[in-house]
Amino acid sequence: MPAVKRKILDLSPELVAALPAVCRSCCFWESKGPGMPGRCDGEWSKEAWVRGNLDGGFTPGKLIRSESETLAYVQFQGCARGTVVGSGLE
Repeated sequence: MPAVKRKILDLSPELVAALPAVCRSCCFWESKGPGMPGRCDGEWSKEAWVRGNLDGGFTPGKLIRSESETLAYVQFQGCARGTVVGSGLE
């Protein structure tokens, strides 16, 4: 069996479509209470959130992709970029 080629890519607005469906509309990975992470509201899309981070000089995530699919995904935000939802620091 041939080895699967993998690429580690910086998250970009164009790669949002390659994320798992449940992750495409979430801008936050934590919430104040139980349930789904924070969803992007109104005009603030996941693409806009990613673009805003990139414009500020910060890469907000990574994808590991094979030739045809996303194998893993991580999203993060630097501590200097804002408070963490649910941290009590809002």
